[in-house]
Amino acid sequence: MYKQTLYTIHKDHLYDKKIKHTNKHKNFKYGYNEDLDCVIISKDGTLGEIYNIQGLKVGLPKTPDTIHGEDLDKADQYFRIANKPESLKKLRTIYDFQSTPENIKEKYYPYIDSEFTNRDAGYWFMCNGAANYITGSHYIYLTWTKIDVGSPDFRQANS
Repeated sequence: MYKQTLYTIHKDHLYDKKIKHTNKHKNFKYGYNEDLDCVIISKDGTLGEIYNIQGLKVGLPKTPDTIHGEDLDKADQYFRIANKPESLKKLRTIYDFQSTPENIKEKYYPYIDSEFTNRDAGYWFMCNGAANYITGSHYIYLTWTKIDVGSPDFRQANS
């Protein structure tokens, strides 16, 4: 049966001593890397697999030691929208949040910080036994956007 391949994954660079050293010190810069001829989308200074997508090489961040959902059975591993605090759902604008008493706002700061971190750095999760990375923009789309049927679903194409 024919299987279309839209991308290939390169891992051989990960055995290079210079790359291991740069990864250890988290010194990879976000953007185009001339030495590797790829665009690094990692914001944490690490480099993992490089995907060649029809000639465009994209370097993902290094897979972290712990990933959301790794403690679940393989059948239960999929993208889940984090539960939003119920009282935050009632707030519709920044003005509503600003008018909330400071002692109430403080308990939501860790949740808000984690959402901003996911938006900035991207998000790792397990899906059917495999580590998956989605960009921050994709995370925000899946988590915060509403479409005609509710929240969008994560779809993994060409698996």
